[in-house]
Amino acid sequence: MSGRINTSAFSDRKSTPHDDVKVGDVSWLWPGRIPFGQITLFAGKTDVGKTLVVDDVVARVTVGAEWPDGAGRAPVGEALIFCEDPIAAIQNPRLLAAGGDLAKVRHWRAPEFYIDHHLGELKADLAAHPETRLSCSTRSPTTSSRAPTRGCGRS
Repeated sequence: MSGRINTSAFSDRKSTPHDDVKVGDVSWLWPGRIPFGQITLFAGKTDVGKTLVVDDVVARVTVGAEWPDGAGRAPVGEALIFCEDPIAAIQNPRLLAAGGDLAKVRHWRAPEFYIDHHLGELKADLAAHPETRLSCSTRSPTTSSRAPTRGCGRS
């Protein structure tokens, strides 16, 4: 399921009744937990392991490992990470400890990512890397109106 509404059919409305939206199938990265093409947010208090969980998901995708709940294997592919942790000292050791393939992980080099400013570059990166199955941000949101994106997903 694309999860998108054909807005042209409702152009004169400010809201759409749910019974006007066709229900479809969902394509899953991790069945029942992380859908493809949608944003998945890992929210919680500081230092409870959110980034560690994201690193584990990334590692599983890079090698097609089993999901911990027995839901099958992760689809093998690449991952694009927007992270605030140092790559050499934190990110890579975590990914290696989780069994990940570092050759299939890329990081966004710019210190910040603003969807309204970097969307074209992101689309170009994803087009150049069609095997990307997951893009994740573990960066903390800012109080700016141009807050970086946060979450996981791949359209």
